[in-house]
Amino acid sequence: MLHPDFLSYLKHRWLNSTRGYGRFEAIYRPSTGAVALLTAVHVCDVTNAYGFITKTWRNYTNHYYEDTFQKFTFFVNHDFNMEIKLWDDLDRAGIISLYRGNITEG
Repeated sequence: MLHPDFLSYLKHRWLNSTRGYGRFEAIYRPSTGAVALLTAVHVCDVTNAYGFITKTWRNYTNHYYEDTFQKFTFFVNHDFNMEIKLWDDLDRAGIISLYRGNITEG
């Protein structure tokens, strides 16, 4: 269980989308994966992330544990582009170790 104030902190300080949701602003929520990963960043000495969205998301199934390929869907209540950037920034800063799959960037 997480304290509601901690969840609010995560949403407004770490995952405060500037996407401009307009009529969907009231339903914006960080993904459950984002909440879990940022909770780990706050309580763990070392944080390794596997199965989180990256720039190469089109090459992977919707969930890392699926046996058959399922196309990833961007839902209006999450800002996955912001999460992609945040995971990349945290990885480059050495705060997390983000597994990016077996694809090498050119």
